[in-house]
Amino acid sequence: MGGRWERGSSMAWFAAIAAFLILPLFLLVIDGARILYAHARLQQATDAACQALAEASIEEQVNQFKQTGQVKPKITLKSTNAAFAVFNAMTRNDPVLKPNPGHFTSAMTTLGLQYAPGMRPRCVAEAWVEVIFLGGIHNWPEGVVKIQASSMPAARSVRR
Repeated sequence: MGGRWERGSSMAWFAAIAAFLILPLFLLVIDGARILYAHARLQQATDAACQALAEASIEEQVNQFKQTGQVKPKITLKSTNAAFAVFNAMTRNDPVLKPNPGHFTSAMTTLGLQYAPGMRPRCVAEAWVEVIFLGGIHNWPEGVVKIQASSMPAARSVRR
């Protein structure tokens, strides 16, 4: 059986396992949850912006068809402003996507708009999200992770 000198060895093993296994996993869970949250919020904002773009574009394309008899898909200033207004409103007060003034690794969020084949708008957004613990471990530049989201709305004009 264990002698007098083996007392406390289980405490030393637990301390070693906690320091090299449990603590890094805990930090990974914190940053992983932060990245997943940021991706979900970015996807929601992109979907809403693309839906706003499609709804504004439909109205303009109906007017264009009434005047010219043909439809040419295009992104106009009115539809772009509608999309950016919705996107900015959804990302402005977000705790993870919100820019951190005076800090280089703030979340930089961008939205790109274009038309895909089939006359449907396509919206692509990306953000650089600051990670708290993983930046030093994985040598990510300045402790940020790039996340992307894309969306194509299912908005269709309804004939009444």
